[in-house]
Order: sequence, then C-alpha cells, then structure tokens
Amino acid sequence: MQRSNACFGCIRTNELATAVALASEPRQNQTLGGRPYIAGEQFTVADITALTAVSFMKVSKLAVPQELANLRRWREAVSARPRAKA
Repeated sequence: MQRSNACFGCIRTNELATAVALASEPRQNQTLGGRPYIAGEQFTVADITALTAVSFMKVSKLAVPQELANLRRWREAVSARPRAKA
C-alpha cells in the first residue's frame, strides 16, 4: 500500500474554516459584552475551547477585527492566564 502526502480538499476545508470563524466572531463578541468569560463569571471549558479556536485563526492568517472589542479583551485576558502560556 502506497502512502500519499496529497491533501485532498485542504483548500476547500481551509476556506470553510475561515468562513465559519469569521461568521461566529460577531456572535462571540456580543456574548462577551456583559460578562468576563464565555459562560459567565467563571472561567470554564468553554473558554478553553474558544481560545483554541481563536488561536487557530493564526494558522489561517486571520485576526480578530478591531471592532470586536469584547472578543479582543476576552482573548487577551484568557491568553494571559498562566496555564494558557504553557
């Protein structure tokens, strides 16, 4: 059996991931408008999951738009946690 390094559909998958990320950002920004974390007042697994997703945006060379101030504030705060730097 031969192995292939071909990536079938990688471009399409990346385009889809980019579209999903950009579409969800305004909703996340709104959610974070009145609370410090995704699920409320406490840091939860929801924040860990969301930070992972936002961190993967770098791979696609995407940035959180300036107008999404709540999302940017949240990302900076969660990224500053000691375990996030590990």
